[in-house]
Amino acid sequence: MAVHLITGFKGEEHIQSADQGSFNASFFGEGEFVMEAGNQCEASIIDNNTVRILDGDILMQGRHIRIPSNTYMDVNIKTGTAGVNRNDMIVMEYRKDAGTGIETADLKVIKGVSAEGTAIDPTYTAGDILAGDSLSQMPLYRVKVEGVVLSAVEPMFTTIPTYKKLAEQYAKQFQEACNTYLGALNILDTKEEIEANTKANQLAG
Repeated sequence: MAVHLITGFKGEEHIQSADQGSFNASFFGEGEFVMEAGNQCEASIIDNNTVRILDGDILMQGRHIRIPSNTYMDVNIKTGTAGVNRNDMIVMEYRKDAGTGIETADLKVIKGVSAEGTAIDPTYTAGDILAGDSLSQMPLYRVKVEGVVLSAVEPMFTTIPTYKKLAEQYAKQFQEACNTYLGALNILDTKEEIEANTKANQLAG
């Protein structure tokens, strides 16, 4: 296959989603992250059968997925059963139609298995989008159903900070390190001794 010049004019449309996805993964990493934008896909329990996911941006193996600003999506949670517990999982699901190549993403709920005592998480599909897999699911939240009560929603994702925030953190850490270590140095040579050593070195040279 020939080299593909992405940011170059060819006289026809030639940039594909896989091109941008590969760039994003190379730049930010091949993992799956919620980005520090908007409400960062914050979740809240609306009622015993509804979890609301607020706006935010997701990088899923290079694919940029967005719930637009000032919007939200509600997902339905099935009512539990008295006396047993269940863990459901809210995932961002990526699909690619093998025939048309059309790609889609949507929130899905994977229902867990009810159990007495401690519930376990359901299994999900960890596909490799960059390698061409047609299905992959990114865990966002663990939904705990205790008896008939939707009791808790727990984050399962990693948040990636902005480059501005990283730069500010590194600058602060560097300043603190300078204050700690430079402040602890004991400078023994006086100005006169430094000047004398410099002059002696010049004469010797």
